[in-house]
Amino acid sequence: MIRTLIVDDEFLIRYSIQNAVDWNSLGYEIIGEAENGPEALTQIKNLHPDLVLLDINLPILDGIEVCRQLKEQHINTEVIILTGYDDFKYIQSCLRLGVLNYVVKPLEEQEMTEALLKAKQTISIKKNIFQHAKIQPDLPGTDETLQSLYEKINPICSTEPVYLALAEIDYLIRENPSSSAQSVLINCAADAIVRFSREHEIQILCTRLKNRLLLSFIRPLSPMEHSLSAMQKYLHSQLGLSVSFGLCAIPLSPGQMAACIEIAADALAQKFHGTTTALFTASNPLAQNTTLEINSSKLYSFLLKAQGRDFLEYVDETLGKAIEIRLNKNNFILLCAGIINTILNYSSSQGITMTDSQKNQFRLATYLDDYETAAEIKSELTDACSSFILQYIKKPRMNPLVREIIEYADAHYDDPTLSSGKIAREISVSPNYLSKIFRQELDITITEYITRKRISEAVRLIETSDILSITDLAHAVGYNDSFYFSKIFHKLKGISPSNYIEMEKAKKA
Repeated sequence: MIRTLIVDDEFLIRYSIQNAVDWNSLGYEIIGEAENGPEALTQIKNLHPDLVLLDINLPILDGIEVCRQLKEQHINTEVIILTGYDDFKYIQSCLRLGVLNYVVKPLEEQEMTEALLKAKQTISIKKNIFQHAKIQPDLPGTDETLQSLYEKINPICSTEPVYLALAEIDYLIRENPSSSAQSVLINCAADAIVRFSREHEIQILCTRLKNRLLLSFIRPLSPMEHSLSAMQKYLHSQLGLSVSFGLCAIPLSPGQMAACIEIAADALAQKFHGTTTALFTASNPLAQNTTLEINSSKLYSFLLKAQGRDFLEYVDETLGKAIEIRLNKNNFILLCAGIINTILNYSSSQGITMTDSQKNQFRLATYLDDYETAAEIKSELTDACSSFILQYIKKPRMNPLVREIIEYADAHYDDPTLSSGKIAREISVSPNYLSKIFRQELDITITEYITRKRISEAVRLIETSDILSITDLAHAVGYNDSFYFSKIFHKLKGISPSNYIEMEKAKKA
């Protein structure tokens, strides 16, 4: 049975989850409950559940922070997020922390059942891997050094074609488990490769090189490529592991092992550019010797002159060019570092104080740890740059009429009747013209600006005042309907106002 912990701050929801599906028939047992973040972490450490059903909006510590701590502490449990916030980018941030899946509330029996069945498959595979590791902990060939491998292979490659391939478990790159878990997975994969070679009468030497496996094949190239494809399917069916291979398509010559290993590593590095195949050769190598640099002075000048659009276009074009020429990962990361350092230097010189969340968007380690491909890094970094520019880079010589709209909205955000039409009447301008120039200038509508201003003020009030009633808070920022206010707050901040209030109370306690 799969041991399951339910975490939600509302008793009725925990009760409804327990009665949403037939847990026993699905192979699950509920071993406990928790109603806030700290309690969830304590229960997970004490009960060791296989699966946690985790509400995203928890008091004290929210679901994202719980997931972050589970990842940092290398706690080996799967998580399904329960959320009422069906926004892809928000959910995506949860998935990057290792969350297995998510279910949108209110819970539907069919959707819940499908999520549990998928989770069961993943958890069963994981259990098989660790059970297998206990049965056979020794890895054939693990203790061999490259020198001893030279001595074995060099006499053979004088008369037989010998090819080298590097194997890398994709799971290690995506989830970054603890070193002990890495060793278990690598040892299991190596043992399975040796079994596969014996069953198919293939001559293979399997040697561990850090977090990869070096395979030395004594057979012609074409059958070897076929064998690697079959081996991938075998590893997936037996252990549930996704494994990629980098192949040196040049026969090994005496004394050339190090060079061939480097070629195989270059081939495997093509994973960084998101190729769908899992078998890579050096026939389409990365641009190892190509240099592409960020003009930091030019970028800094864009920021100083408030030319945000030019900044973003330059970043997009440069990173796009790097992907086009298949720039290797190290050089690609150097480009990203140049962009990040320019923003951080500008922030420091201008006295800009970013929030912890904003700072995390510009931590290079985030891009190294959480993203596998260049395209993913480009997308996330350009999004972070866009957010920074929208908040901190002000356009020069703002249209006086737009400035007047902003000043009026900022002064009257607490008026429930505030609207673009009312502002137009107050400053004697056509509503259509007013809306048009405002959107051209700021790329958002007047209504969107008013909404953001109101929610921003609500956050300020929560953090600086003693308002505890959601109704009072809604009225203070211009909403007569507290339910509608809560819905808008949740949509923009990813957390309900009541939970935000509880978080602030916990901080001040």
